[in-house]
Amino acid sequence: MSRHSSRRKRGRKGGLWAFVATLLGSGAALLYACRGELLEEVGKGKPIPRAPTSGAPVATGKGGGAAKPPKKSGAATVHLELGTPDDGDASDDRMLIRSQYALSYNPARNVANWVSWQLEARWFGDVPRFKGKFMEDPELPAGLYRVKHDDYTGSGFDRGHMVRSEERTRTAEDNKATFFTTNILPQTHDLNAGPWLRLEEHCEERARRQGRQLFVMAGGVLARGKKGCRDAWRMR
Repeated sequence: MSRHSSRRKRGRKGGLWAFVATLLGSGAALLYACRGELLEEVGKGKPIPRAPTSGAPVATGKGGGAAKPPKKSGAATVHLELGTPDDGDASDDRMLIRSQYALSYNPARNVANWVSWQLEARWFGDVPRFKGKFMEDPELPAGLYRVKHDDYTGSGFDRGHMVRSEERTRTAEDNKATFFTTNILPQTHDLNAGPWLRLEEHCEERARRQGRQLFVMAGGVLARGKKGCRDAWRMR
């Protein structure tokens, strides 16, 4: 993953932009835009430099102080194989690490800065999709607003998974973890049911049927001038 693509960027055009950088088994890093345009393909046939995995300041919990990423169990460590993206500002980072994925949460915008996860055949199973509303994340530090399922109602945006439900069907617990609101971003329906879904299906093909191991990082970028998700859609 290139150092350039590991940083969060603000879009120059209107609307909500979303991107995903995926390290494929062939060694190609893909950067995708929400309009379905392939922006760049880097590192094909070459080693891809990783972001630093230690020393990157990350705020953990209340207070906004800088700290190194917390120690992780072996199961969680694999989700940060690409490192932790760092924009030089630790005040808007809250690291949450689960056995299913890891993410950096932005308390000012009430969405994840990025979500990072490992994907391979072992994550797929026969567990049915969780039935119910998206859930507030109980692991967010006290004092932070916890996005609710109904915050999206009437907004014009889909509740767009970052870690796809189908990618965590090994156990009911794994699948349920993808329905925390920290794992979703507002997406237009055309994106969510179009190029984003095609990309998810491509990743499933590589991981589940071709036996590849993928490392995926996904996040959203608000258009310039947007103060946060409350400004992007009717939050609270």
